Amino acid sequence: MGRVNTWVGLSVTFAGLSVASLMWGDVHLSTEPTTTTIFVSLIVAVVFFAATRLFLRMVLGWGRFTQDEERLYGQMNDYPVRLEVVLGAAVACGEEIFWRGLVMPWAQARAGSTVVGALLALGGYVAVSAAAMSVPVVVGALVGGAVWTALAVWSGGVLAGMICHGTWTALMIAFPPVEVPAKA
Repeated sequence: MGRVNTWVGLSVTFAGLSVASLMWGDVHLSTEPTTTTIFVSLIVAVVFFAATRLFLRMVLGWGRFTQDEERLYGQMNDYPVRLEVVLGAAVACGEEIFWRGLVMPWAQARAGSTVVGALLALGGYVAVSAAAMSVPVVVGALVGGAVWTALAVWSGGVLAGMICHGTWTALMIAFPPVEVPAKA
């Protein structure tokens, strides 16, 4: 909302939420074999990254979307890219621990349905992401959240989403979809 750097705000918020989630809930990594989870997660991350880039090529002429994307990536100049990649991946892992590791199982138990609980957690994730008041962030939360929720349901835990989300985020930061002005 323009009051704090998006990357810093997310880093601090999800670091705290993931620690609280691990302390409060019984967060599971995966019921699938670890090598399968890692392999599938990395493939999904790369395919999702390529699909995101293709989508962005189609919409980065639309005024509001482009303005929000440039503003979001413009904030990256506050820190070195390597640090941004690490922070971005850490935020992604924190989001997965909180939304798919704590909130989703809680919602599934309360709703008595895997699908309904997953949709409730996804809805919460998108609604909270809307606070950024950024079209790309909300679209990313909706589409990415659906991908990471599906991985959590498939794998029975957060490891697949952490790997996929962290890898996708690192790729989006390392290879930004818009030109990031050089530091002065």
